[in-house]
Amino acid sequence: MVKDKQFYKQILALSLPAAFQSALSLLVVMADNVMVTRTGAYALSAVAQSNAITTFVTAGLNGLATGAVVLLPDVVAYEYRQRPGTLSPFPHIAE
Repeated sequence: MVKDKQFYKQILALSLPAAFQSALSLLVVMADNVMVTRTGAYALSAVAQSNAITTFVTAGLNGLATGAVVLLPDVVAYEYRQRPGTLSPFPHIAE
C-alpha cells in the first residue's frame, strides 16, 4: 500500500488524459454515426465497419501498452538490483 498522497496525485495526473482521450474517441464515433444516418443505410453500414476496424486496432494498441506497463517495473527493478547500495527503485511504495 502506498502511503504517499503525492503518488496518487501523480497517478491521477497520468491517467486522466488517457481517460479523456478514450471518451473523446467514443464521442467521435457517435458523431460519425449520427451524421451519416441522414445519408442512408449503405453509408451507415460503411461507417460502422470502419469504426469496428478502428476499435479493433485501438484495443490491440491498448493491449500492447498495458503489457508494457506491466513489464516496465520489472525492468526498472532489475536495473536497480544490479547497482550496489540501492534499496528500492520505488521510494513511494512502503514495504
